Amino acid sequence: MTGDFGFNAVVAHLRYVPRMLVMAMIVATMLVVPFAGLLALAARLAFGVDPHAFVTFGHAISSVEAAVIWWAIAFVPSAVYSAFVMPWEAPR
Repeated sequence: MTGDFGFNAVVAHLRYVPRMLVMAMIVATMLVVPFAGLLALAARLAFGVDPHAFVTFGHAISSVEAAVIWWAIAFVPSAVYSAFVMPWEAPR
């Protein structure tokens, strides 16, 4: 198969996946603190919930575990964003 859907074209596109994931990690790291802070503030204003209780899911987990979970939550939309803005053209 010599068209655009050949094996070489697929391999060329797969080379961009690690770059896309690194970009998503950077975006998630940059945005997790501001967005978690805004959500905690909104929960405080709307429901009177303590921000630390909100961030740690009602003190169910430690602060470190909460930071990892919030980062993972932020990673999902960051990965989608990175997939849309990544230039997927094969190198020439």
